[in-house]
Amino acid sequence: LYLSGTFSSSMIEYGVLTIYGGDSMPDDSYVLKTDLDGNGLWFNSLASGNLVRIKNMNLHGNGINISGYFARGVTDNFEYNNSPLITSFSNKFFYLVLDENGNLLNHKFLRKVEESFRSYQSVTDIYNNTYLSGELNSPDSLMIDGEVIRSNGLNKLFLIKLDQSGNLAWYRTFHGTTEGSFSSYTMRLDE
Repeated sequence: LYLSGTFSSSMIEYGVLTIYGGDSMPDDSYVLKTDLDGNGLWFNSLASGNLVRIKNMNLHGNGINISGYFARGVTDNFEYNNSPLITSFSNKFFYLVLDENGNLLNHKFLRKVEESFRSYQSVTDIYNNTYLSGELNSPDSLMIDGEVIRSNGLNKLFLIKLDQSGNLAWYRTFHGTTEGSFSSYTMRLDE
């Protein structure tokens, strides 16, 4: 059983497992794995010193993919299980690949170029490719692996495919014909 959530404390405990939050303004997230009797197997934190939100968790093989977003904190750090992963830029979408023991196997960050963006969903297929979807609001743009996705003046939805190694395989965008708002809230694989 996998659980995730947020906490605004310098530390939290689950049985004998303890995790610690970020810097002076903690509003961080956690991932917890338990057995079917509710006994904690591992308990890890995601911290930025400001705001971390897990949006999706997808099981794959013996591990788990986690995606969400974080805002810059007082130190600009983003940490998984107290290990810094990135120390620059703000307001980023993150994608983490963990093994069955909660160890980080891979990670990817999509960073804003201008303003902000919202990510709504991620799914993983049977080949461990991951698909991310979200919305860019005018005049936003987002960068992944050197590619810049722009909103072209209208609200735009994006669909991104990452291969098994977390590399950008492709991306697609679509948008309305006038200013307005539309969103993608569900995504499901047809396998």
